[in-house]
Amino acid sequence: MGNTILTLIAFGVILVPLIFIHELGHFLMAKLAGITVLEFGIGFPPRAALLFKRGDTEYTLNWLPLGGFVRPLGEDLVAPLGEEETEAERRKYVAARSDGTEEALSHGVAVSDVAPGKRLLFFAGGPLFNTALAVLLFAVAGMVGQPIIDRSDVVVYALDWDSPLLPAGIRPGDIIRAVDGQPVAYTPEPEPIRFAEDVAAYLLDHAGQPVTLTVERAGARYDFTVALDAAAENIGARLLDGGDVLILEVNPNGPAEAAGLEANDLVRAGYAETRYPAARAGVAYTGGPEAPAARPLDDFRLYTSSDLSRAIHDGIGAPVTMLVARGDASTLHQLTMQTRTNPPEGEGPTGIVLTTDYPMTIAYEKPLEALQSGLEQTAQTVLRVLEAPIMILRGEISGDAARPLGIVGISQIGSQVIEESIDVQTPAPAINYAALISIALGVTNLLPIPALDGGRILFTLVEIIRGKRMDPAREGMIHLIGLMALMVLMVVLLFADILNPVQLR
Repeated sequence: MGNTILTLIAFGVILVPLIFIHELGHFLMAKLAGITVLEFGIGFPPRAALLFKRGDTEYTLNWLPLGGFVRPLGEDLVAPLGEEETEAERRKYVAARSDGTEEALSHGVAVSDVAPGKRLLFFAGGPLFNTALAVLLFAVAGMVGQPIIDRSDVVVYALDWDSPLLPAGIRPGDIIRAVDGQPVAYTPEPEPIRFAEDVAAYLLDHAGQPVTLTVERAGARYDFTVALDAAAENIGARLLDGGDVLILEVNPNGPAEAAGLEANDLVRAGYAETRYPAARAGVAYTGGPEAPAARPLDDFRLYTSSDLSRAIHDGIGAPVTMLVARGDASTLHQLTMQTRTNPPEGEGPTGIVLTTDYPMTIAYEKPLEALQSGLEQTAQTVLRVLEAPIMILRGEISGDAARPLGIVGISQIGSQVIEESIDVQTPAPAINYAALISIALGVTNLLPIPALDGGRILFTLVEIIRGKRMDPAREGMIHLIGLMALMVLMVVLLFADILNPVQLR
């Protein structure tokens, strides 16, 4: 029930406004081109209600929530009327005006009355507004705060025996907190040092120069000066981005449940009691003497779920001990379980499902930076949408990812994005999603398909090349067939979205 309500909310707060903006673009471009607009409708007929009337235009709400429309003089939803029908509609329009004079007749301007260039402006108005809206939405998302993964625990996971970091005093397990005084964390600086690859790149870029690394070890901080050879091609160390290892699920009747592990436990340390050093969870030197076979549990701090998974799988059949934090994370529990050599299908040796739960932070952009970012993101997204058909043909996009979505599917994803926005406590994910849908709406409508804006643009371009218009009745029939085909497709997508709901994760 909750998902259904969120889906309806997503439809109302994401999709409907985007349709409104699209039609507003057509409406304003029609006004700019001097075209008389008779109706501005949300949804497709039959009409549910006349919301209000302003000037010559009726603003209506319609029963079928499958889009929207602007009905200018001389057109019926998506197709042009014939000359006689247009003239009859013009007379009806004039009769409805209070003065009913010949001057009023001159104000009834049909789409066919304006030059082809103005018609192109009218047809392209919706997609142009959708694209402009996407720029604005991306910019707003940047200003209200984008959630990003703060993988600021850059850990020295392993050191080669000849690494220059080793004689400098760096040891496996050290957490690099700063490089030459620059904090290793998210910052709004132009070139922040955020992740392990940033630290490694900085060291290599400053090869031949002394670099000060500030590391955290056992709760204390130390400064060490590292000097790579000027010709160094690598740092002789494995750095990784660390986070809390989270237990997502505990399978019933498994070793983990018997040992007392629970979902949402944070695994702080782990140890597999096996004679193979590689099976121990924790850091060790590589290429040099093996570390002692036994160390206190606290030494085996886990930084990724792969650390623990490797230890468990390499030590199958041996006991595994974990140090977990629960609740407010202030209390640690040391739990030991016996790993299974032949676990049930779909379960592992211990019966737990792991993830690395990286902390999140919110990044804010200044207005000009956000606007520039919005322009770049919009351009990149438009290019990706245009490249999508080629990538599908090449097999670079999976069938699931290439699945077309109807209104229900778009709203289903919207509900999940709204949930994410609530979880991360910023509306940016929902705003970004609205920007993506706005671009998709604009680009899709520009496809040269009858009944779409792109189809109308194509007919106008053909008119410019030929020097004369196609017979309105014939063009109208082509658009009507295109509209019927699109309606059938939308119904098919509607059932597909209902029977196979879309899941982001």
